[in-house]
Amino acid sequence: MQFDYMNEFIVFAHHLNMTNAATELHMAQSTLSKHIKSLEIAIGCPLINTRNGKTYLTKAGAHFMNCATNIIASYNRLVGECQSIDGTDILPEIIVQTPALTDRISEAYYRLIRSMRKNRPELQVRYLRAAYKTIREGLRQGRVDLAIDYQYGPVETVVDNYGDQGFCAHYLGTDELVIWCRTEHKLRRPGLRVEDLKDIPIMTTSNMLSTMKAATAALCRTHGFEPLFVPVEADTQQEYLESGLPNSVYLYPVSFMDSPLIKSDESMTVVHFADPAPSVHGFAVSLLQAEKKLAIPCDGFDSSDDLAPIG
Repeated sequence: MQFDYMNEFIVFAHHLNMTNAATELHMAQSTLSKHIKSLEIAIGCPLINTRNGKTYLTKAGAHFMNCATNIIASYNRLVGECQSIDGTDILPEIIVQTPALTDRISEAYYRLIRSMRKNRPELQVRYLRAAYKTIREGLRQGRVDLAIDYQYGPVETVVDNYGDQGFCAHYLGTDELVIWCRTEHKLRRPGLRVEDLKDIPIMTTSNMLSTMKAATAALCRTHGFEPLFVPVEADTQQEYLESGLPNSVYLYPVSFMDSPLIKSDESMTVVHFADPAPSVHGFAVSLLQAEKKLAIPCDGFDSSDDLAPIG
C-alpha cells in the first residue's frame, strides 16, 4: 500500500468530490481515482460509494479515514523528531564473542549481555565467531570488545592477573570439571585424580573453539606436570568432538555434558573426578579502557565472596 495514497484519500474524504480533491492535490482526477481504487484492492473492500450522483464514504471508508489520519499525524511527528536529532551520530556498537560452549557459564554470559542492552537501549550488539588465536590478542587488536574466558585457580588471583595486563574481568560463575572419553578408556574408573591426566593426550584446537586450553594448562601445572595437548584444525564444535583419538580425552565443564552433541555419542562417556573435583571459572573479559563503553564492572573479590557453582 502506498503511503501517499493514504494521504490522498484523507484529502478526498474531506471533499467527497473527486474534482475538488484532485485540484487541491495538484493531480489529475483520473490519477486520484486510480489511487483510491488501488487502496480498495489492497484493503479488500470498498471505501467509497456513489448514490444518486453523490459520493459517500462506506463504513469501512470512514474507519479507514480516521485511522489513516492518526497514522499520518504520527508519521509527521516522527519526521519532526528525526529532524531534531543529529543525523551524523552513529549508534554505539560492541562486538561480542560468540561462546563456543553451551554451558551454564555461557548462559550467565548471555544474561550479562542482555542486561547491558536493557541498561543501554541505544547499544548495538554484534556477535562474532572467534577469528583470533587468543582472547587477549582479539581484544587488543580490536576484533572483539567482549569475550568469554575460562580459567583455573583462585578467582581473585585471576581477576588481578587480568587487571595487571590491562583487562577487565567480570566473574560469571564456577562449574565442576569432568573428563569426556571413550567408554573403554583406562581413565573410566572411580577415584580419578588430576594427576592421572599426566601423559594422557588432551584434545584442543588451534583456534578459539577450545576455550578450555588455558584452564586445562593451569590445572595440570598446578598438579606438577605439563599437559599433553593434541591440537586439531576444526571449523565447528561437532567436527572437533568427532576428531578425538582412541586414547585421548576432552576436559569440559560438567554442565556442557547436557549438550545434544555430547549426549548423542554413545561411544563416549563422562568421568567425574574424585572429591574435591577441580572447577573452572568463567569470565566476561574486555579491555580496561572499554569499561565505560561497556558499563561492565571489573570484579573485586575477598574471602567472603560466594564462589559456589552456578545453577
